[in-house]
Amino acid sequence: MTPDNILKVAAINHQSGGQRRWFLIGMLALLHVALAAGLQDSWARPLLLAHMGMFLLWQPLWRTERRLTPGAVTFIGLVTVVVLFGLNWWLVALWLGLLFGIVGGRGLGSKAVWLRMFYLAVMVHLLVLLLVWVVPQLVGAPGGTELARQAMNYLLPALLVGMALMPLERESAGGGQVVDLLYSLVLFMVVMVLVLGVFAVMTIERKDYLLALVQTLFLMGAVLLLAGWLWNPRFGFAGLQQVFSAYLLNVGTPFEHWLTRIARAAELEREPGGFLAFAAGELAVLPWVRGVAWQSPDGDGRHGPAEGEAV
Repeated sequence: MTPDNILKVAAINHQSGGQRRWFLIGMLALLHVALAAGLQDSWARPLLLAHMGMFLLWQPLWRTERRLTPGAVTFIGLVTVVVLFGLNWWLVALWLGLLFGIVGGRGLGSKAVWLRMFYLAVMVHLLVLLLVWVVPQLVGAPGGTELARQAMNYLLPALLVGMALMPLERESAGGGQVVDLLYSLVLFMVVMVLVLGVFAVMTIERKDYLLALVQTLFLMGAVLLLAGWLWNPRFGFAGLQQVFSAYLLNVGTPFEHWLTRIARAAELEREPGGFLAFAAGELAVLPWVRGVAWQSPDGDGRHGPAEGEAV
């Protein structure tokens, strides 16, 4: 590929990235207007259908230049029917949680500073819209109506304008349509737990919505801090990170069994020479390995015969 072709590809990627950015801002603006008008308004469903169309143009789940399969067309038709006939605030809350997860899984891994800031602003917009406007509609909390109106009329539109004014950065090559599934699932579950936690506190303890929201946020923050400490603690405990890594690697192949065994050995063997000898000895057990030899500042060693092809 010549330098001119490389520049053309970069320009095309930059342009498509800019288009997706405006699709996302337009999608948020349509959603904002529809929810501000209320689900009973005659314009709510047409605006939400337009919002879904903008989402299909922006979505990072499959390539937009590919032809739609019959299954995809059927899915879009079902979504349209649900929006037209089954729309309610619980469905809106679920959709906002899904959007929050998709945007977080798309943007948190970006290395471009302004691009990451843009996606963080989108996540803040969705979270404020969910907690300030949608959830009070679910739980029937009139106490925060004035605050919610101020946020809908001033804060969230100003945030949309700020997104539009942010500098446009080109996404890295190959990263145009990538969503981290694990990030998306975790973010979606965190948001849903927050919504259901507020609902549970208000139902069981009969508290005001804002108090229930603050209490749930503090409780979830404490749980996340504890989970973060257990993930990589001090005081000699290996933590959940190593246990989780060993669990993910243990899916049945000999090489992954080897990784699992040396992950467990890392908890017991503190000397690098002993750990290297153990890992090399476990390599010699693999079906396609006859023998292993190693050299290191902590000593040399060998397991098995030195015959066959050397790698």
